[in-house]
Amino acid sequence: MTEHPNSRTWLHAVAEAAREQNVSLPPFSGQAMGTACMSASSGGRVVTFKRRLVPESQAAVDGVEWTLWMDQDDVPGLVAAFRKPTVPTPEDVRECLVVIKGWLIDQWTPDEAKAAIRSRRTLLTERVLRRTGS
Repeated sequence: MTEHPNSRTWLHAVAEAAREQNVSLPPFSGQAMGTACMSASSGGRVVTFKRRLVPESQAAVDGVEWTLWMDQDDVPGLVAAFRKPTVPTPEDVRECLVVIKGWLIDQWTPDEAKAAIRSRRTLLTERVLRRTGS
């Protein structure tokens, strides 16, 4: 089995929260080696989910990583990344859903996405990267 059980738990939790809030998210795809991605139908926007393939004790410290991407001239550019605990809590899932929906559906600008990520209180870590031209 190439997928870690916690990645399935996170993906299931986000999908369930979206259903409960009547948010129509695209499906996750590419669920192998601890990574999954979700793509917007337009705009070249992608959200990836990754659980590092390390021993469980290290994974508990590192958490899981959510990353926002945007294609520019058919080249994916990293906009922002944030981490959450390995096991999702309802609050963590709500926060992730806000960011995912904002990025993929509401078409936030990179600056709006970065600001939303910074405003979430329970983030373990945050990495916001500058893109050329933004």
